[in-house]
Amino acid sequence: TNHNGNVTNTQQGVVQAQGVLYLNPSIATNGIPVPFHLQHGIDTNLSASSNSDGDLLSLLEEYIANTDPTETDSDFLIPEIVHSNGMIKLTWETNPNRVYQVRCDSSLTNIPSAWPVVFGPWTNDPPVAAKSHEDPATLTNAFYLIEVSLP
Repeated sequence: TNHNGNVTNTQQGVVQAQGVLYLNPSIATNGIPVPFHLQHGIDTNLSASSNSDGDLLSLLEEYIANTDPTETDSDFLIPEIVHSNGMIKLTWETNPNRVYQVRCDSSLTNIPSAWPVVFGPWTNDPPVAAKSHEDPATLTNAFYLIEVSLP
């Protein structure tokens, strides 16, 4: 038997192959790209639902938001919110191959997924480092949520 992953002929008319077949070697078994694991020093066998830094985001959510799964303080935030001339301008960092959508509501008691979409979905292609969105300041209280997903 050849243990080098080579195809061998053990009997006349019978062909066997030993080794592992990877359909996409850049994707780990948890569905997250291997380079993301390597970049952060994370075992590719970890579950996509694991939370290695204890920040309430799963490994998959960290990958989608492109935050550091080993750093508790690595967050997907809206770092700039400016209210000027009757407009509210939101600016956030973006990452390639992601889809962004902005939701807004006047109350935090409503389920965020039911908040009206005020911008998007927008795909970061071609990639830009940051994105801004201006929204008319028509609400007394305005709460914003930026959703990020994979295309």
